[in-house]
Amino acid sequence: MAAVSIVCVYALLSTAIEKAQEISFKIQSGEIPLDISRITEEVSKQAAIDGTGLANISTYVLLICWLVGIIDSYRLGRIQDKVDSSCDKET
Repeated sequence: MAAVSIVCVYALLSTAIEKAQEISFKIQSGEIPLDISRITEEVSKQAAIDGTGLANISTYVLLICWLVGIIDSYRLGRIQDKVDSSCDKET
């Protein structure tokens, strides 16, 4: 699960960096003015364009890994509690 999570985080970060570089190049070329509202608008537009892609798949897979990790931790904790309580009864 850790390896899958790392791959998903890498995919999300590389997508975010790619989009940030595209916006940065547009600012440097003068296509986008150096105005915070215009930059925010462009970031929102880029996020909407990438609505269905690797970033969404990575997000869902990462969420599933996170939930499986929580469930597994709870399961292992219950097993450990049972072992600890049986050891306490024996002593």
